[in-house]
Amino acid sequence: MNRQRAQSQTQNVLDNPEADFRDGQWKAINSLANQRQKLLVAQGASWGKSEVCSIATRILKDHGYGPSSIISLPLTLMRNKIEAARGLGTRTLSIDLADQGQNEELPQRLMHDECDCLLVSPER
Repeated sequence: MNRQRAQSQTQNVLDNPEADFRDGQWKAINSLANQRQKLLVAQGASWGKSEVCSIATRILKDHGYGPSSIISLPLTLMRNKIEAARGLGTRTLSIDLADQGQNEELPQRLMHDECDCLLVSPER
């Protein structure tokens, strides 16, 4: 996926036709998804790390790759990431402390291509 298409998806999700990537966001997305590089993104709060993960996951899925796994931070941030990913049409599941024993169907959903992105809290 090219930058223009990824930016268009972001604008749709944010319901803002003027939305643009912050410095470094497209570089991170492109490195992860199109160039398949390993990457560490260390940015402050509200920089848009969730957006980078969601768009990179969408691109990888569009290229036929299996689910992405993302180790996330607090549960409230995971919920925001799930909503952002759903806005891109990405099927996202999570494993966190609140799910104790409630994810028996998770392996089956992964095996049957019913998940594009799996978010895991560090505690799990």
